[in-house]
Amino acid sequence: SYARGGGLERLLGAVARDGGVHETIVERSNDPRDRTRAVAMKAFPLPDGRIGLSAEDITKPTRARLLRDGEQRVLEQIAAGEEIADILEAITLLVEDHARPAIASVLLVGEDGRTLRHGSAPHLPPEYIQAIDGSPIGERAGSCGTAVYRRAPVYVTDIANDPLWHDYAELARRFELRACWSTPIIARDGRVLGTFALYYGEPRAPTDDDVALVARAGEIAGIALQRHQLEQQLRDLTAHADETREEERIGIARELHDVLGQALTALKLDVSWIARHAEGGVTRDALADRTRAMSALVDEIIAATSRISSDLRPGLLDTLGLFAAFEWQAEEFSGRTGIPCEVVSNIEDVKVERRTSTALFRILQEALTNVARHAQASSRRFGASFS
Repeated sequence: SYARGGGLERLLGAVARDGGVHETIVERSNDPRDRTRAVAMKAFPLPDGRIGLSAEDITKPTRARLLRDGEQRVLEQIAAGEEIADILEAITLLVEDHARPAIASVLLVGEDGRTLRHGSAPHLPPEYIQAIDGSPIGERAGSCGTAVYRRAPVYVTDIANDPLWHDYAELARRFELRACWSTPIIARDGRVLGTFALYYGEPRAPTDDDVALVARAGEIAGIALQRHQLEQQLRDLTAHADETREEERIGIARELHDVLGQALTALKLDVSWIARHAEGGVTRDALADRTRAMSALVDEIIAATSRISSDLRPGLLDTLGLFAAFEWQAEEFSGRTGIPCEVVSNIEDVKVERRTSTALFRILQEALTNVARHAQASSRRFGASFS
């Protein structure tokens, strides 16, 4: 099998030409029974024009090195933020290369948490992929659906005769799939994200090396999927923050226009009235009424300015601290919405860095805003605790 690859001929030819000792390593066999076999060969001259040959099976260390190299390339893709589809495909191709003639597949838990959706399977028939896309998770839902349900690996060695594949046996037979080993992809927080599976065209039981390979592939796929989800959450949070800031800007602009703008316009009219009547003998009482009205408008402007400033950053955060700002916000919320709001906290004496206190105060504001918009609450109790 190695001779067909040309490695042996070149090795023997080199010894015949110069009479020296030559070595070579064949990392990929042409043996259909094991294409991942690797051999180190040494050829050396013997008396009477003969050539000696020694060979050492180095399959295990070679496979381990090639697998590490492949994993490193995938991890670099993850670190570079490449598309999740490309990363999952790279993982499946890497494992297929080390588990020939296996066909690798990744299925992802759907948003509903009850079905499995296609993730990556470069060499599964498209018709088969379409047929299982959206298949349910359950106790007898093939290898993958059952693996997610049990939160444990499922190794089906003969699909045609396994009860887990009762509903899918005919589909698998149509595409000549006879064995399927599946392991769940589990996130650090315990969520099942999907499955990594290997299919074979004949009944087959996994070796210890096969089990380790599938488990490792599931771990790398889990790293990629968690990174993808975190990036998506970051994008969503950024979009939400941008939307919130825009809403704040709109609110401030509206207050400036509707409250301060109108009040200042009224003041300007009052000043113009006084200027017009100052030399025309305006009565003392009329002038007093006008100045009292102007004073009231000034009070409204001061109050509106203070309210807008507090919405941006309450002065209590800097003067009395986070707990006092929480209580003020709760009182303001109750007064504005009519919903009783109580603050329960152990942070009265805790010193919080300015940026952190601002962030915590914004979180409280956002939480109360969501309560007012969506919760239909009759009361609200807010707790804050530091340890």
